[in-house]
Amino acid sequence: NVILDPDTANKRLILSVDGTSMALGEEDRDPPDTGRRFERPLCVLAREGFTSKHYWEVEVGKKTGWIVGAATESAKRNGQVILFPELGFWVLRLENEKFYANDVIESPTILPLSLKPQILGVYLDYEERQLSFYNVETRSHIYTFTDMELNTKEKVYPLAGTTPSCKEGLDIHHFTHLKTKKSTSPMSQADDASARAALTGEEDTKDRYSKEDHPLLPDKKRLPGQDSKKMFGFWPGLWLEKKEKKKKEVNEKREEETEKAKKENEEKEVNEKREEEIEKGKEENKEKEKGKEENKEKENVPDEEKDLPEEESEKRGDIKKRKKKAKRESGEKKKDKHKKN
Repeated sequence: NVILDPDTANKRLILSVDGTSMALGEEDRDPPDTGRRFERPLCVLAREGFTSKHYWEVEVGKKTGWIVGAATESAKRNGQVILFPELGFWVLRLENEKFYANDVIESPTILPLSLKPQILGVYLDYEERQLSFYNVETRSHIYTFTDMELNTKEKVYPLAGTTPSCKEGLDIHHFTHLKTKKSTSPMSQADDASARAALTGEEDTKDRYSKEDHPLLPDKKRLPGQDSKKMFGFWPGLWLEKKEKKKKEVNEKREEETEKAKKENEEKEVNEKREEEIEKGKEENKEKEKGKEENKEKENVPDEEKDLPEEESEKRGDIKKRKKKAKRESGEKKKDKHKKN
């Protein structure tokens, strides 16, 4: 269950012993200064913060003023605080017969009073950075905050509060922790072991619904001739189902692209290897051609020199060179003598 944290409660708030309800006292009390307490808004946070999918309910009844939503772990609480997303708060507010979604500081969205619930369902989708609100009794969507700005793994805490004109309290009477991907909405939580335990637990004021008549179980409250999917189409389960499907399609497409790129790389490597082998073959052919030319030159050597030892062959080669040189010098001398004459 969501348990309210007395160390964060405004001095005028009175919490129940079990920490599941709160009300406005007549005057300020003098609790210890914890440094984590709300000073100006009449609010309190839950003890436990979340970094996953969670759903909880707040019974606001016919109270004339209340604040329900969530806040970040680092949200400012001392001094005068305004409860808007820019400061780490996502809340719905009922005050002076007006129903607000505190989305933009300059001009918060005014919601129709017809959407005002008696039991408010709050659904946190941490991964998608969304906080959604529902009317539990009519199973209707009220409002969704999107693109919640959160630091990495920063916890989000349930928040409850009241207004100065309303001294009646709020009850947080039901809570379900969505542990698995299969359990993605209040509708599908009957398949979740933790949800079943919550729905069939002790019969007290903290959990006033049994598994059979809980308003979020579609098959039990379906009207005659009403299609279950249409009846609950606006609930997070259907949205998340579509998102999961889209995410699956994206992942499949990414896998296909990865596989395609892998095949292209393999083909490229094969082609490069083939080109290397071709180049290597060309080099080998060149070496063979060169070897053939050398063999031809050797074949043109006179037979008498082929059989000579290597040293003798070198000597004969030197003798030939000297004879050629002497012949060339003799020719040059004759030319010089002819010029003189």
